[in-house]
Amino acid sequence: MPPSPTIRDIALKAGVSRTTVSDALRGRASVAPDTKAKILQIAAEMGYQRDARVGELMTYLRHHKTRQDRIPLAWVHAQSRDRFTHMAVWREMFQGAESRATELGYSLEAFSLDDRDIHASRLSSILYSRGISGIVMSPPFDAPEWLEADWSPFTCIQVSVDPLDHTYPSVAPDRRFAIQEIWNRLSALGYERISLVLKTSADHRVDDAFASQYMWESSPYSRDAHIPILCLTKTEALNPECPRLRSWLSDHHPDVIITNFGSLSLTLDQMGMSVPDHIGLALTNIEEGNDYYSGVTQLNRVIGANAIDLLTMQLNYRKGEHTQFLSSVRIKGMWRPGKTTVNLAADKE
Repeated sequence: MPPSPTIRDIALKAGVSRTTVSDALRGRASVAPDTKAKILQIAAEMGYQRDARVGELMTYLRHHKTRQDRIPLAWVHAQSRDRFTHMAVWREMFQGAESRATELGYSLEAFSLDDRDIHASRLSSILYSRGISGIVMSPPFDAPEWLEADWSPFTCIQVSVDPLDHTYPSVAPDRRFAIQEIWNRLSALGYERISLVLKTSADHRVDDAFASQYMWESSPYSRDAHIPILCLTKTEALNPECPRLRSWLSDHHPDVIITNFGSLSLTLDQMGMSVPDHIGLALTNIEEGNDYYSGVTQLNRVIGANAIDLLTMQLNYRKGEHTQFLSSVRIKGMWRPGKTTVNLAADKE
């Protein structure tokens, strides 16, 4: 009798990580429905059967490990404690990371480089003395405090809403996929003049992912049908009298805007262009639980959980006296229909 397929076998065939396969087989909500269905189908076709004894053992180990027995990990950021706690994106990422760390037998504690009681140059010594060997780093990475501490004794990974400087392995949202997914969804809804409005300099921070994918999606269309990308400052996006925005709308007549400015909806309404009656709006970064905007949510908790998976993999690799290897994980977000788009295709039928 041939050996039963393993989770690793299923992951290789499905083109996903072993963690994703494991979560899908357990029915966890962190796995996208389409991905979960694909994994379950592949598992059934390969004849996978869960070993109940192994499952019981792992469940026992997770639930009977005290906090004192857990291996400590650190989440280090350069923001104030209040900002880190109250900003949804970081709160959700940390919650996902903390939950995953607990599942794997680790503990996770957040440390701020902005803490005036602990100078950044001392933080690495404090972490080392606590027996912490693995660190998740989160932005802003241009804060000078990062340069004042010695991170060489640790295994580090970076997690962010933006691609990073590739000094360490990283986990971040897949921005190109976000534009691709939004474009396809808007096209299916019947929108024909799809446009892109970005925060000034924001696209540069993500390796021009938004702009390049938008140009790729619009490349099959004629030159006359192509709408140039508009970059605005935050002040301009909030100003209904903004000359550049008014001129761009008048010249190109978009019927929907892809943007990372949530405030643009109010600005358009103040200009007499009601959303979604006169123009649609789709965001590249919807906060989880927000059901007003249409667009893509970046699954912050999933990003946090994957950060722990990548960090523990790196830690295990270094135990064999290997140097840390660079790897990049990009998490595909999910489309969320909201109240800022309508189904034009249904109206045309």
